[in-house]
Amino acid sequence: KSEILTPDEILRLTRLFIAGGVNQVRLTGGEPLLRPDLLPLVEALGQLPLKKLAMTTNATLLPRFANDLFERGLRSFNVSLDSLIPERFAQAVRRDALEQVLNGLQQLHDLQDVSGQRCEIKINNVIIKDFNEDEVLDFAALARDRGWSIRFIEFMPLGKDDHWSHR
Repeated sequence: KSEILTPDEILRLTRLFIAGGVNQVRLTGGEPLLRPDLLPLVEALGQLPLKKLAMTTNATLLPRFANDLFERGLRSFNVSLDSLIPERFAQAVRRDALEQVLNGLQQLHDLQDVSGQRCEIKINNVIIKDFNEDEVLDFAALARDRGWSIRFIEFMPLGKDDHWSHR
């Protein structure tokens, strides 16, 4: 815990970055939705002169926070989603939470402020041989149908049990 930035430290750094010309901030690292101080932090960041306030999340807790985050100014979400098949999803993230993630994404998709602004939703999908490469077209269709962006990220082979090889 002593290595995690406090909200005051994050705000101080953000103000310094803004003074230096930065206009976009992304909350990430671990899982930002687990921060007990997340909502006041997002509210404080949302009051700063930023062009974009974003979050990268695994989204398992998104249904609980989507509306509150949107109300506080968070409009851009990158969501890690490696399978649309419940069993595969559970295998990849070690929990049965696909339904929660999809529900949270739908909540974000449905949100709109008084000016008509909606959330920017980007899906990050790591393609893994013999695991989810057969879902690429399903992910592309999901993104196209919902107006979301999708990024297909190459699996980085790091060891002998990485399940990836050149043919």
